[in-house]
Amino acid sequence: MAALRAQKEKRITPIIVYPTQKTTSAALGSKMTLSCKVFVGQSSHAHTDVEWLANDTTLDMVYKQSRVTEGERQEIVENGENFIELPLIFNSIEEVDFYTDFTCLAQNIYGYQVLPTRVKQEAVGLSWYIAMIPVALACMIGGGTWIHKCWKQRVGKGYTIAKA
Repeated sequence: MAALRAQKEKRITPIIVYPTQKTTSAALGSKMTLSCKVFVGQSSHAHTDVEWLANDTTLDMVYKQSRVTEGERQEIVENGENFIELPLIFNSIEEVDFYTDFTCLAQNIYGYQVLPTRVKQEAVGLSWYIAMIPVALACMIGGGTWIHKCWKQRVGKGYTIAKA
C-alpha cells in the first residue's frame, strides 16, 4: 500500500506557481528578469522540461541577437518538494517586447501546463508631475501678483474721453 502511494505521489503534472500575474511592467531600455517557477512534487527534477517561448516559438528563433534569453535552470528542494526555476532575461526592454506573448511551458510524461504572460510599458512616473506642482504654483502666484500690480497702476491713471 505504501509503495503504491509513493508511486502515485511521483505521478504529478507540473504546476507553474510563478509568475502569478498575467502582465509585468517594465521601462523601455531597462534590464529585467522574469522567473518561471514550477512545482514538480516529489518526482525527479530530471523528468520535467521547462522552457520559455515567445509568440509560441523558441526564444533563439525570435531573438537571434540573444537580447532575450533563458537563464540557467535551477532545481530547488523546499520542504521535501521539488521545484524548477527558469529565468527569462531581458538585456534591454524594447518596444517590440510589449507586443510579444511570452509563455512558460512545463511538461513531463504525465502532462503539461502553460502560463502566458505579457510585458507592458511602465506608466510614466508621477514624480515628474509632483515636482512641477510647486513650480506651477510659484508661477501662478507671481503672475497673479504682476497682473494685479499692472491693473492697479492702470486704474490710478484714469482715462478721459476726448471731446471733438
